Amino acid sequence: MDEQRRESIACFAELAEEDLHVARLCLADETPAPRPASFHAQQAAEKYLKAWLVAVRVDEPPLTHDLVELAGRLAACGAPPLCEQPLLFLTRFAVGPRYGLVQPTVEEARRAVAEAEAIAATVAAALEALTAPGEE
Repeated sequence: MDEQRRESIACFAELAEEDLHVARLCLADETPAPRPASFHAQQAAEKYLKAWLVAVRVDEPPLTHDLVELAGRLAACGAPPLCEQPLLFLTRFAVGPRYGLVQPTVEEARRAVAEAEAIAATVAAALEALTAPGEE
């Protein structure tokens, strides 16, 4: 795998980790903020999936927030299928919370963070296998 592709993957993963960190912080406060927590959880999952797409040779991941679409593109590249329900759940938080169109509860935001963490673990394992030295 060439260095430019590795750097792109690392950038997406770093940005995803920042989003996940912010999502956790939004829920750790004594006055939880479920809207930004759920939004950042969705963003973390989206960026992780885009990192995986780059790793499986998609030069420019699509400009979409639809996690089901991203997972479908991964599957088309030979990646194992992802469970659709968490992807649908998280996709609800891509835009709506930023504009008050979706009002997630604290419990929903906690679930969003947990789902994003599960996606992060799945992608981390896939990326480790795909970016190992000598892998093409």
